[in-house]
Amino acid sequence: MLDDRWKYHAIFGFYISLVCFLLYSLHLASGLTFIPYVLLYLGALVVAYAAVWYLTGRLQLRSLKLPFSVGGNWPDIASKSLLIASIAFVAAHFLYLGYVPVIDGLLEKEYYAVMLIRQSIFEGDVGAIWRYGPNILVKSVFPFLVFYFAFQSRFWFILSLLVGGFYAIALMNKIFIILLILPGFIRLVLELRLVHAVALGILPLVGFTILINVQNPHQRPEFLVEAVDWVLDSGMPEYRKTMEARAGNNLKLVSVPRAADVDKVEVVTNSLYIRIVQVPGLVMTDWFENIPAKLSFGHGCGYRWLVPALDCEYRSYAAAINDLEHPELVEMGIHGTMTSASFMEEYANFGTIGLIISGLVFAFILVLLGRLFGTNWKDNLALNMIPLFLMLEMPLSTVILTGGWFLTIILYLLVAFAAESREKTVHA
Repeated sequence: MLDDRWKYHAIFGFYISLVCFLLYSLHLASGLTFIPYVLLYLGALVVAYAAVWYLTGRLQLRSLKLPFSVGGNWPDIASKSLLIASIAFVAAHFLYLGYVPVIDGLLEKEYYAVMLIRQSIFEGDVGAIWRYGPNILVKSVFPFLVFYFAFQSRFWFILSLLVGGFYAIALMNKIFIILLILPGFIRLVLELRLVHAVALGILPLVGFTILINVQNPHQRPEFLVEAVDWVLDSGMPEYRKTMEARAGNNLKLVSVPRAADVDKVEVVTNSLYIRIVQVPGLVMTDWFENIPAKLSFGHGCGYRWLVPALDCEYRSYAAAINDLEHPELVEMGIHGTMTSASFMEEYANFGTIGLIISGLVFAFILVLLGRLFGTNWKDNLALNMIPLFLMLEMPLSTVILTGGWFLTIILYLLVAFAAESREKTVHA
């Protein structure tokens, strides 16, 4: 039907809105200076999307389905087994670390010490399973389980939400908390289950409040400062020494003076505005200003997976730009990455031609999603918004693999799609 045609393109329209948001954020950071670069990417994307969609239609590839069928009790067995395995992984991760990061961070009273605790989770001598596994779990598995159980089982929904929420907070990354509830939240909103959506949306607010207090010891309320002092005075380990041992150095941390009494609501609001609206444009500006002025184009050496074929040394532009922009942290032994929008990786490697290539490649992926989900636009948006949001500050290859995008699609096809014919009832 003609009226249903727009449903195929819902995810494409959403991504275009995200690119427009990036244009706004970039304009806030650097005016019109670098806007033409993003417009070049956007133009290539739109033209390629229209062409590939037309060609797939001519080839009668209007919809893509599984070549086999799964049904019966398979969705229930698979989803519950996946949650149990995920809980086991969370427990094993904490045992491997030997601590729960957010608890150590809460008991630390120095700002930069908290930064090192967060850094120690994924950096240093960390095995691949503990470096990439947690990312896949909080960006793909737990969000999918919350999305699925929200329409299937009250008990399993609450269990997946509590375990996933605690794990996301424990890893001390605010974006993890948003990603956890986003698919379920979007689906509930699209189904006009607004009360349930609002209830689900409380979790990120709680998580933000906790992490802001943990990561900013100098801004903690007095009662929390007194509580931490009481715990430390009661014979708890000396967390500073433990943390420095993890970081593998004896750096001298710089104390951040305790802030005067501030309006906590204002602090949270300003932090969210800066992180969501301003940071993407500021980071893109840093990339454009440093490449190729201070960092030459990589010609493919900026892709870890391509380095063996090119026989060159891998160049991490995100790490290099972070060090250039934050030399004071480098002096203290604190390193990090400043990741940007996905198409910036192609720019860093191939310049303006890379922006065109990036638009062509991603247009094909958006067409694939449109054909795969068809008119089931609600699930399309709910499950694919996370990867598209991640692409605001991650390379496409990272989002597909360690970001869990590929796994999310597989889980949908094998679990949610198989249970599609059941009557769905929201539980909260």
